[in-house]
Amino acid sequence: MRTGTRRFASTAGLVALGLTAVLAVACDTVPLTAPGSSTVTITTAPSADGNTLVTATILEPGGTPVQDGTTVRFTSSLGRMDPVEVQTRNTVATSKFISNGDSGEATITVSSGSATANVKFNIGLALIDSVTVRSSAGSVPATGGTVTVTARVNATGGAAASGVPVTFSTTAGSLSSGREVTDGTGEASTRLTTDANATVTATAGTKSGTVAIQALNPVATPTVTLAGVGSTANSAGQLFTFTATVANNAAVGSPTRFEWDFGDGTTATTNGPSIGHVYSMELTTYNITVRAVFANGTAVSALTQIITADFP
Repeated sequence: MRTGTRRFASTAGLVALGLTAVLAVACDTVPLTAPGSSTVTITTAPSADGNTLVTATILEPGGTPVQDGTTVRFTSSLGRMDPVEVQTRNTVATSKFISNGDSGEATITVSSGSATANVKFNIGLALIDSVTVRSSAGSVPATGGTVTVTARVNATGGAAASGVPVTFSTTAGSLSSGREVTDGTGEASTRLTTDANATVTATAGTKSGTVAIQALNPVATPTVTLAGVGSTANSAGQLFTFTATVANNAAVGSPTRFEWDFGDGTTATTNGPSIGHVYSMELTTYNITVRAVFANGTAVSALTQIITADFP
């Protein structure tokens, strides 16, 4: 029968080795985050593709840079962040905010461990600050007419907002289009056809503006008529009195002057509508004209004909 000493490995030692291995694996999988009381500073800037770059600078207490590879998490209340988790390099981590067509106030939160900060900004239609509306003319004839109505959409700060849908509506008449999209200058247009007073409203997002167009009755065109009355002729000649009568002149007022041509080679200018003229040839036909001139430059003319009497 063989005798000897058998050696057994210590169970406690094996357990210790197993725990060490588990801890080593755990340390490899737990992300590195900023230590407590670290600070997060956020800056934003437009990206080349029209989105927004969000950059976080992480500093340990006292301003010491965090270790490269520190995990920083980016989240947003609207749209999305790409990527969501980023590892720092030289204390900085950057992600891209993509709106996904959302509108409103987006809150972006950046965190690493217990250190956190957030930034808010408007996106989409929430960027619209105002809508101004103008028309190519302020009125149309009462018989009907067409004007172009243009809306300008202004973003925060007064910049033109391009690519924004604009809805048009009118209280009278009809529009060539009820929905247009702003161009590179922030403008969108439609055409209004109406024979009545109309107010056109343009709406973009929660902002709107209006413009009023009047339907005007046509302005009456002034007219003038001319009459001549002869007195009793004598051997020296015959006196005629000419009177110009103006009508339909409410819109332009009274004439500022009257220009006369008596048909015998003589002319005259007066401020009033009447004038006398003596003709020295008997039994002669004359064509007399008057031209009434108004303050705005409008002028109308009239003609009459007379025949002088047989002088005694």
